[in-house]
Amino acid sequence: MMLPLEPDKESSLTMFSIAHYIEFINSQLLAAGIAFLIWIVIIIFSLIHKLKYDATLWFFLISSSSFMGLMFVFVMARGSGDWDIAACAPIVYNLGNAYFLLVAYDKKWYKNIKYGLLMIGGFSVLHTSMWIFTNKTDASIKWVEKAFETDPAIFYKRTFNNESMIGSAFMANGLHDKALGWYKKALLKYPDDIRMEYNYAINLLNMKKDEEAYTIFMEMINKKPTYPMPYVYLISHYYQIEDYDTLYQILLLMEKGYNYNPELFQSRISKEKLDAYFGLLADFKNQLGDISVNQQ
Repeated sequence: MMLPLEPDKESSLTMFSIAHYIEFINSQLLAAGIAFLIWIVIIIFSLIHKLKYDATLWFFLISSSSFMGLMFVFVMARGSGDWDIAACAPIVYNLGNAYFLLVAYDKKWYKNIKYGLLMIGGFSVLHTSMWIFTNKTDASIKWVEKAFETDPAIFYKRTFNNESMIGSAFMANGLHDKALGWYKKALLKYPDDIRMEYNYAINLLNMKKDEEAYTIFMEMINKKPTYPMPYVYLISHYYQIEDYDTLYQILLLMEKGYNYNPELFQSRISKEKLDAYFGLLADFKNQLGDISVNQQ
């Protein structure tokens, strides 16, 4: 899909908007790092010094420019959270950079290689350090929150559960009150997202709001008995409080879900727990059978 020239109801992102320029440059810096800057410097350097390109350099220039032109005109680079599509052009201009520096410009390139390596190494360390800080510290969560709220990419606005991801980021860092607000927004927007609903209930458990959490777990298994994770918490909880009637109904639902998709349950719940659950269910059924026989 081609980027619009004027904003529509769902997005202010247009082909010639400042937001699109920033997104495009950001995608190249994320995908290529210093290689993008080197490519720009080579082009500017060539224009200033009126260097003549050979056929190989023209090939790299035209090929990479074509890729970048497509990404600029069409909705292909999908915002600050997903830049892999933007890596098409860097594959080409990285080869162009190497060819220019090692072959086309200076036959004695090895004399200046230490300066090039120092520049590349310094920028790479800076780039990597910023990436690690952004992804691995509590301080970065507000940046992630802002990125999701202001990201102009149409792809995310239309299809991605940003609210749930922000909630998960806050929960993973122990900021459960913040996570709760975002999970509530996600529930309103995506009421059928079972995994998000599960994370919301887990966050409530972390906040010691057990009653609310178990209520949500019960709603989940009644709505979708094939989703295995809530059973682990429900079975443990109702066994501990000795509510065996409810526990029996939960185990019956688990049996129904397991029979429908055993592979999913086996991949999410350990064999030891599954054996214990089904053993408990068998005990319940045997007891009910004994009661029925005695009544006859």
